[in-house]
Amino acid sequence: MLLADALTPSSRLQDVDEALKRLPQDVVDARNQRLKRACDINMKVRCAVLCAALCCAALRCVLRCAVLCSAVRSCWAVGAPARQQWS
Repeated sequence: MLLADALTPSSRLQDVDEALKRLPQDVVDARNQRLKRACDINMKVRCAVLCAALCCAALRCVLRCAVLCSAVRSCWAVGAPARQQWS
C-alpha cells in the first residue's frame, strides 16, 4: 500500500474500495499501474537527488585533495634550493 493510505481515514478507504469494486477490471488495473509508476518515479527522483548530493560531496573532497597536493608540491619546489644547501 502507498504511504498516503496510512494517513487517510478508514471510512474514506472503504469508500475508495467500494468505488473500485464498481469499476471494470481493466480500469482498476490501469489505475494500479499508474500508481505503481508514480511511486517508482518518485523513488527514482529521491535517489537521484541523494546520489547527486553524494557525488557533489565526493567531488568537493577530491578537489580539496588536489588543491592540498598542489600546495604541498609548490612548497617543496620553493624549498628545494634550501634543502640542497643543507645536504
